Amino acid sequence: MSLFRIKWLALALVVVAVAIGVLARRPKGQIVAALPESQVELTGEHDGQTIKLASGTVYRVVSATEWEILDQLFDPEAVLRMWKTEGEQIYRLADDGTPYPIRVPLLEEFEDLSEKADGLRELIGPTRMWTEVTLQTSRTPEVSDYVELRKKILSGEADFLDARVEPLREAAHSGSLGLRCFCPPPTSDMICSKASLATGLLHFRSGQPLWFQGWYRVVGTRYPHTIADFECSYASQSPGPRICLGEDGYLEVELKALGKPRYQQDPANRIRFPKDQWVCVTAEFQLESDQGKTRVWQDDQLIIDAEGPNHPFPSAVLDRLEIGISAHSYGDQPAVLDVDDVRVAREPIARPSP
Repeated sequence: MSLFRIKWLALALVVVAVAIGVLARRPKGQIVAALPESQVELTGEHDGQTIKLASGTVYRVVSATEWEILDQLFDPEAVLRMWKTEGEQIYRLADDGTPYPIRVPLLEEFEDLSEKADGLRELIGPTRMWTEVTLQTSRTPEVSDYVELRKKILSGEADFLDARVEPLREAAHSGSLGLRCFCPPPTSDMICSKASLATGLLHFRSGQPLWFQGWYRVVGTRYPHTIADFECSYASQSPGPRICLGEDGYLEVELKALGKPRYQQDPANRIRFPKDQWVCVTAEFQLESDQGKTRVWQDDQLIIDAEGPNHPFPSAVLDRLEIGISAHSYGDQPAVLDVDDVRVAREPIARPSP
């Protein structure tokens, strides 16, 4: 494997290393002195108790002078080492300090690639700027399992086992190629299975607009659960907004944080997501952890227009986008999803004309 490829794989694994380090730093259940309110980033209620986020740690208020550590959400010192800014350009830093420019705006049409595993290897790297593929199934249930498979596929030592993420001609919406994601169903001891492609080179903060668009085609009988996932990768559980399909086939948005608020279509006017047909999904997020705005269009029709939290916590940076089958959790049949013409921007993205 080339040195450049090794460095790129190191960047893709930075998030895993940070998360493992964070969870080991502070003992849960420890009682500590209450911090000054000037250090508190977020205050909320859970099960009738006051919860506070300060310096990356989640606390339960025990008394006016004592707090209990519930979890360490992130390591502020590690976050400071993740990016640097030169003028208007933001760079993501690998462990060795190598800077990679943030990929916003993003346009991926999956053209000029080989097919199958060779095409996936061309997508992941410094040319196309995708950083990882996740193939989590009953054969690779743990993080270490699918990370090891990813490394072997990208180095050419192995092919896909069961789940697949690959450029194919028959998966194209426009041009000659699109991305097909094939995902076996999860077993009873799994929350979900995955077959997705991701980049860790985004950078969206609270108060900023985030626009997304992708063309999707559900192939066959089974809907996947999550088709686009924006994450704060360095925080525990990778919180952030995600675009989902309900088991009955209706688009919705869920924030993976703060009680998981969901933004759904009006039950009286819902539009089902068709199968075996290309659909354009466009989303606008005005990111806020209290009163954000979320709008979603299916083709040219506005189907969700909601206000409420769509950002996990005020200092969070949404740095990772996962597309494809980010989660498959319905039934006992595989899910197949084609993806093409993916865009991410800070400016409005035009919807297709009716």
